[in-house]
Amino acid sequence: MILVCAISYGQTNGEDPSYEKRTIKNNSIASSYTNFSYTYHVYLPKSYHKNTDAKYEVIYATDGQWTFDEFSLILENLEWDVILVTIEAGGEENKRRAVDYTLPGASSYFKFFSLELIPEVESNYRIIDSSRTFQGCSLGGNAGVLFTFLEKPTKTVFSHYMIFDPAVWSNYKKNIHLIKKNKANITDSNTQWYLTTATISGNHDMVNVLAERLNKLNLDHLLEFRTDYNVEHNDVATPSFKDALIKRFGPNGPDTKSL
Repeated sequence: MILVCAISYGQTNGEDPSYEKRTIKNNSIASSYTNFSYTYHVYLPKSYHKNTDAKYEVIYATDGQWTFDEFSLILENLEWDVILVTIEAGGEENKRRAVDYTLPGASSYFKFFSLELIPEVESNYRIIDSSRTFQGCSLGGNAGVLFTFLEKPTKTVFSHYMIFDPAVWSNYKKNIHLIKKNKANITDSNTQWYLTTATISGNHDMVNVLAERLNKLNLDHLLEFRTDYNVEHNDVATPSFKDALIKRFGPNGPDTKSL
């Protein structure tokens, strides 16, 4: 069974000058680590071009082919100073998801993210690089689990992970092996997960198994926020994103920082 987190598209027009609230940039990047070219989208809040001496919080999200319109509209309606970068899975019928979001491919994908995508984005936009947030749902959420344990202890790429109904059943034994092998990398870290599940046709049971394993490994400090939604798997991303935003940044959203 193939599970994805599909999200309805909102109306956007990044080229229309009358569309004043947000700026949308569409880009592509070729990776030397995965040997694949990806399309990615950047949402800039309406304050970005006015506050030229400010740096902004950022969320990097997977599955931009589904998530960008809805997530950017949520941020726009909140009027929060957050930059959103979503990267499409790519490939015929988004088949790169099965490669990049699972082991062993996730190792190369993490290198692409940390050594190619992020440097390109952050050389062009004013971003607070000390508190990046990663978001992924389903197989993209599985990538978030793996990224956590591919982080280096000296300097983490992401301090926060929004992981929605992750498909942790995919290569579960390999996932657990990685977690055990690299446990020490995050034992003393301040990394935080915002973990959600769907209880209807979702990954709820397997996520609970993972949470129990984290507890046995004394890694339950990762679970900053954990909740279930009585929805189907394909409907979990939007409520999860709304709630995770508030848990991550507070009810009034984040503050910008001066350059």
